[in-house]
Amino acid sequence: MKASKIAEYLVKVYETQQQVKGRRLSVILLGPPGVGKTVSVREAANVIAQKLGVPLVEDGRGEGFHFLAFSVLHLDPVDFSGVPRDAGDVVSYKPIDIFEKLLKPDARGILFLDEFTLDDRADRRAALLKLIDEGYLGYRRLPSGVMIVLAGNTVEWSQLAQELDEPLRRGRARIIFVEPPTVDEWIDHMNTVYGDAWDRRVGAYLRLYPQELFTTSEDGGYKPLNSPRNFTNLSLSLPHLDDEDLIEAEVTGLVEPKTATKLLTFIFTYVPPVEELAKNPRAWESLTREARYLLISQLASRDEYDVFSELYRYFADHDRESLVLLRVLQTEVQRQRLTEYFRRHQPQVFKTLVDIVKLGDKV
Repeated sequence: MKASKIAEYLVKVYETQQQVKGRRLSVILLGPPGVGKTVSVREAANVIAQKLGVPLVEDGRGEGFHFLAFSVLHLDPVDFSGVPRDAGDVVSYKPIDIFEKLLKPDARGILFLDEFTLDDRADRRAALLKLIDEGYLGYRRLPSGVMIVLAGNTVEWSQLAQELDEPLRRGRARIIFVEPPTVDEWIDHMNTVYGDAWDRRVGAYLRLYPQELFTTSEDGGYKPLNSPRNFTNLSLSLPHLDDEDLIEAEVTGLVEPKTATKLLTFIFTYVPPVEELAKNPRAWESLTREARYLLISQLASRDEYDVFSELYRYFADHDRESLVLLRVLQTEVQRQRLTEYFRRHQPQVFKTLVDIVKLGDKV
């Protein structure tokens, strides 16, 4: 399943759980690290809270729809079973306080447990199995208003990953494999969530080298590995850095070395001001593909349409690739505004754009 569909799917699963009483099935999300599993679960929790008309609660305090997220590795088996306390003639197992909210009969929320497949402790895995299968935290059962979601990596993506216990593979949980996003899906996510607050040069670079959105470990050492999460973090930090040394440190600190070298070369490539090219569009022909992509990343957020009208016309007649990239890097609102400008003032460019859209943004 595509990462972009996870939130919608989880909302449907939650709604089904409320309608079919006594049929609790947890959800296990398996896939590469950094592809948006956690973000998707949080998004689902937010959508459900909005549908219920209650606030989203993420700290375990207050009333509303609770979203509690933990790494399995940060919890002990006793956290799931409850801490034993003397209660006279018997022992009472008390849950940790942050779980108490989810154990109330009318509780609603999502309990999200990350890094699930990295757990190699047999006692903790046994406690988790009871939680996943039956919804029990110790000796108290979670109400139907609480859904359990887990996430982890497979051995394909992590050398530390453990196989799923066999009972989980026999109908005890839904097992969903999450596909890494494509570059265009990642760009669309960045535009939707962050608007103009991210550095589109990173998006342009990944459009040139889409295979670098995700890399696997080759040396087992300490160097960064590429993932959509890394590029998201980099795209959000670069706009706040103007010192070349700091930019280099940020890039090399977030992406793998070969990519870092190419990306830094791309970012520091000299390009003429896009306003100059707008006056002489034919000069576009002398630019390298990298320089063109870099300039398009700048042009994507510019709304002086009349200033760049001849450049747009040149793209439509001679360089559809640049027109496609411009459209991909823009937010939906920016696309609509530019498309409306073409429709009114440059009908031939508008016709070319319609053809591009029909082809699915392919050149």
